[in-house]
Amino acid sequence: MEMIEKTGICRFCGQHKIVEVPDYLEDEGINEEASRECYCQGAKDYRRAKELEAMIEQQKMTARGTTFELFHEEYPEIERLLNE
Repeated sequence: MEMIEKTGICRFCGQHKIVEVPDYLEDEGINEEASRECYCQGAKDYRRAKELEAMIEQQKMTARGTTFELFHEEYPEIERLLNE
């Protein structure tokens, strides 16, 4: 996959930013990357929210692994309920 420089627009402040993205990325993806790299407060808040989402998802995956180990063989219904 080749990376190229393209100009994107921050969705929060409208600032133009040159970002390095895969050559197949369309405008929406380019603007997403520009928004992730911008220094405005909206972009900072967005990055923080995305980091929190990723951390929560990782914690869910860890919890699912734990419930699998503890309950899968003997109590699959408990495993299912806990994972829901």
